[in-house]
Amino acid sequence: MNSLYTALALALIPRAASRKERLQLRQAGGCLTSGHSPVPFQGYSLLWASRAWPRYCDIQWMKSFFPAFFAVALSLFSLPISASAFQGNLSFSEEEVQQHQEGLETILSVASKCLQQDLETHQQFMKKYGVSKFYGENASFAKVVELDAFGQEKLRDTTDEEKRQKLREKGFAESLVQALIPSQKCRKASDCPMKMEATSCVGLALKCLKRGFEAAGQNEIWARLRKFTRDNDVTGNSLQYGLQLLGWRVIYWNPDPRLNREWDESERRTYPTNPKYIWGRHSVTYKKVMEEGTYGGLHVDDVTSAVGFGKSTPQVFKRAPFFVGIGHQGYHVFPGMYGRVVEAHSMRDVTDPLEIQAELFSPLTPGEGPQGGPRSILPGGHKSDTYRSGIVAVPPGF
Repeated sequence: MNSLYTALALALIPRAASRKERLQLRQAGGCLTSGHSPVPFQGYSLLWASRAWPRYCDIQWMKSFFPAFFAVALSLFSLPISASAFQGNLSFSEEEVQQHQEGLETILSVASKCLQQDLETHQQFMKKYGVSKFYGENASFAKVVELDAFGQEKLRDTTDEEKRQKLREKGFAESLVQALIPSQKCRKASDCPMKMEATSCVGLALKCLKRGFEAAGQNEIWARLRKFTRDNDVTGNSLQYGLQLLGWRVIYWNPDPRLNREWDESERRTYPTNPKYIWGRHSVTYKKVMEEGTYGGLHVDDVTSAVGFGKSTPQVFKRAPFFVGIGHQGYHVFPGMYGRVVEAHSMRDVTDPLEIQAELFSPLTPGEGPQGGPRSILPGGHKSDTYRSGIVAVPPGF
């Protein structure tokens, strides 16, 4: 897919010849050079692309001249990676699957406690200090866009001092700034109990699963699953694929398939360029699930239990002490427990009270989830995106 985009760009569009032209394009269309990770610009991630993709500005230029062609091409190539295209191989022996399932009680208990702990820590920090202990790993607090010697934009991590300066600019006292981002080295966690930590939607799921697997003595199994997920760009569906190999069930969820077309049209209007694959493609994925039993390349084990549940919460999710879901073909990853979604966000500000949030698994109910997005700049003001369909991995026996 990357080579196709590159070929299209080279064949159909000229490169922006100067920094001035690039800046004009960016100001007009909000475009940035794509990189291997989300590019925070005006508080939002515009595109997740590999290093081989052409610059987003170039695609915007092509779109202005070839709207019909671009729309068709984008719809064809907006699918996430399929299981057959995963990088590397992952398998578990019958003995490892049995070991995993024998340790499930410990894994699920520890993982769910981890979710609750991070949620409560975030809420306590917000109440006491007005800032979270966690920061989104792709937000402007953690990433900055710079121009290199050739005028190309690149993404880098902010330094500790830059983080401290951002906190000072928000008006926090120096004593709190030093506690959150210590100047001295912390030899162990207890040396710096208030030190801020990076988080993200998939990062929270991985963190809590890691604790669970290790508590059950399944370090080797987890190491292979984690490596496979990392080798596949830390996507939610690669994590679910590994869990499925260990006996977890993959369940398709969609609160009301009658609204698929309406959702698709709404998302295309709101995000015409489909940044970072945010479209749910609900009509297409629903048809594929029902006719072929697959979603994003993964086999779906259950296509009925979480379909058409309206504004309620599916019972199958209420029973699960821990689950891992994805929305909109993997655009968003969310862990949860007992019918509640507990999710972190990689693009929200450190002062956002919903940097980590919990809500019922009920996407059609106002205020419930799963949700996401940098709330301050989404169309309509201070609101979140709501995800409308996807798949959830639940442990065996639930």
